[in-house]
Amino acid sequence: MYKSGNQNEYFSELFICRLGEKLGLDMAHYEPGDGYIRSKNFTDGTPYNFEPASSIVGENDDYGDCFDAINALSPKLAEQYLRIIWLDTICYNMDRHTENFGFLRDIRTGEIVSMAPNYDNNIALISRGYPSGTSREHDGIIRFFREFVQSNETAKTMLKEMELPVITEATLDECFDEIPIEADRDFIKAFILNGQSAVRSIIDEDIAETEDEESGFGLTL
Repeated sequence: MYKSGNQNEYFSELFICRLGEKLGLDMAHYEPGDGYIRSKNFTDGTPYNFEPASSIVGENDDYGDCFDAINALSPKLAEQYLRIIWLDTICYNMDRHTENFGFLRDIRTGEIVSMAPNYDNNIALISRGYPSGTSREHDGIIRFFREFVQSNETAKTMLKEMELPVITEATLDECFDEIPIEADRDFIKAFILNGQSAVRSIIDEDIAETEDEESGFGLTL
């Protein structure tokens, strides 16, 4: 598959690909080209067909609804889905609609064997320009993740029990060194590391305490 776009889109796709690979996540592999980026068909040479998530959930890309539908198929698939949106949240992917993730089905049996590799991360990170800051304090995608985790006890418990990888500054530097596109290294590293901290805090939050705090908003003595 060949994709055209601007330099920020190319950088974002390549960077997130390299980052996911270094973290041990299942990623579609992208390479730079002359005026494009490219990725091989991840079903070539395999006994699997790709099926987009829209075949299961339609156009509904709500995290909670997608998680519940996938978890009903298999908790193993649900964990794989959580790893996708975990990385999306940290890397500011705003484009995880239901054609941008999916499943691998066994050609012979029709059984869903896994989520498809994580692909299509070009509308993420700095693709639409640099965010206004690195703190992630007023970050919409962080808010979406928090609302999902706070409202879905099954997903929260699963996230707490999962061994999520840890992004380090050294890992991010390795990704930068492998991509032949200039970008603001210090800004992007701070943005991603702060995103990781925010996500970890959301996962570790005690739901009961959060609900108690929210119930007190607007009260006066």
